[in-house]
Amino acid sequence: MITGYRKISEVREKITVCDEILISDPLYDGGVLPGAGEVLVSDDETVAIAEEFIKVTDKLSYEKVLSGSTGFWDISLDFTVDGERYVVYLRNDGVYVAKTNGYLFSIKSQNKDAYADFYEKVNELIKENTN
Repeated sequence: MITGYRKISEVREKITVCDEILISDPLYDGGVLPGAGEVLVSDDETVAIAEEFIKVTDKLSYEKVLSGSTGFWDISLDFTVDGERYVVYLRNDGVYVAKTNGYLFSIKSQNKDAYADFYEKVNELIKENTN
């Protein structure tokens, strides 16, 4: 639990000045061809996405450790900051950070609507840039 909080806190702290964000959905199926959906975001849009992510993940509740034995298949936000990468994964009901294992956090009730809007916005970005 402590490791998970440390990792998500580090991401939230570092991404305030991100250079670009690679948004990926490895299971995206809305395109003409089956396969992953990806969009690379840069410039002013990175700041807006990072700020919104920080805002909607302000109140988190640790849930559990996720096994990484089969990989992680949720939407990822891969933030690049001065050559360093910080990756978070989005589910419709929470977020997690992962390396070999994932640390899952649920969104507290006061941020659920804002998180749902953010999650939808990320999905729309993928859809717009994949089709």
